[in-house]
Amino acid sequence: MYRRSLVKIIRHHGLPVCRRNLGYSIARSFSFTTSTSSSNNEPEYSKIYALPFKLSAERAPQVMFFKSLPTVSDTSHIRIRKAYLPIWYYDMAITANVTRDSDGKERELLGVALDGFWTGHTWDPMCYLSFGFPVVLDKTTLRPFTSMYDNVDDKEDIEVIPFSTDPFQDLGDHVSKALEGVHVGHLKQAMTIGKAALAFGAAYPLYFPVYIGQVRDNKEQVIVVAGHSDNPPVFKHTPGNKGAKQWLNGGNWIRLDVTDPSWRVGAPISPLQELCKIFMDKVVNKMDEDGNPTLANTSRRPIQWDDTRIQSYVSYEKDNKTYLKQLFKVWAQQRMLSHLEGMDGNRRTFGMGADGFVVKTADQFKTEILNKIGDELETLEKVEPLWLKEYNQQQQQIMDNHTSDIDNSNKQNDM
Repeated sequence: MYRRSLVKIIRHHGLPVCRRNLGYSIARSFSFTTSTSSSNNEPEYSKIYALPFKLSAERAPQVMFFKSLPTVSDTSHIRIRKAYLPIWYYDMAITANVTRDSDGKERELLGVALDGFWTGHTWDPMCYLSFGFPVVLDKTTLRPFTSMYDNVDDKEDIEVIPFSTDPFQDLGDHVSKALEGVHVGHLKQAMTIGKAALAFGAAYPLYFPVYIGQVRDNKEQVIVVAGHSDNPPVFKHTPGNKGAKQWLNGGNWIRLDVTDPSWRVGAPISPLQELCKIFMDKVVNKMDEDGNPTLANTSRRPIQWDDTRIQSYVSYEKDNKTYLKQLFKVWAQQRMLSHLEGMDGNRRTFGMGADGFVVKTADQFKTEILNKIGDELETLEKVEPLWLKEYNQQQQQIMDNHTSDIDNSNKQNDM
């Protein structure tokens, strides 16, 4: 009975089941489907939070001047606009099958991205500027956007750019197609990705305060100062480049980790670094046939603001990250058990230990993982967010109803 309950948990969370240790075939991951909620153009403002302006309008030109030398010779040469830019932070998990070229063996892999960045608008070239890591947000200062904006004295001087994009349309809906057949690694590390699917997704709409400066004698020279800090980062636009490369000092768009530690090492770059580069080239910096970036020009559906997966950062991100970290941990342990099958027990290898990735003998890893795998799976079940359980049930019901409709249609055709 206990083993059955463990396997039920494993299958529910899309975990790879180790054949030797639990005696079941590998379970396929549960994939989210596209939201079926009705479109709603009006933003659900209860989900949108914002950072207040900490940098004063008086200091903004000075910051631009001192941090952009020698581009700007005098603060009087800078024309400044104060704005709130819409951005998204997101947490996502993707499952995929990975086949090594050297032996043809297929293995399951989980990739997790925490606090990934996505633009919330298509204002070119601002939409290519990332406020992701290493830009640091003081989460304690986040406030509901509407209530904070209503109490701002100079709101008539602040330009608020509306949301027009979301990560589910631009990223989540294209995971399978974008990663199918992607090749990463070199020599013995060479491998091909297939059957990728979105296993978890949550997106948080935020308004980010900025000062946008334009040099009067060079209208193509644009300088952006983050307004959320007294010591803010400064970003400079370089018109000669395209896509995200046209912004100097821009933040990361994605911070990805995978459950196979061998992806972190390699030359000249690791498979993990190569995969992130492919993401930038195929998604963020994607070009059309004429060599022009498409991010700002791609047609989109209205944002589905009533989608359960679009959430308030303050209310949901902590629990979501707790779940994803535990999911990552259990996936890594299950992968390690599969990796250890048939290996000499005295052989030293690299894998997930109690305090992260360490080097131990194969038998030490097996003993450590098997002694606690049951508790880890039960913890995973406990920390699964309530909204996710309800969302999965709703999606399963939609899939069951769809299957039932197809069966009924086939029966009618046979009559």
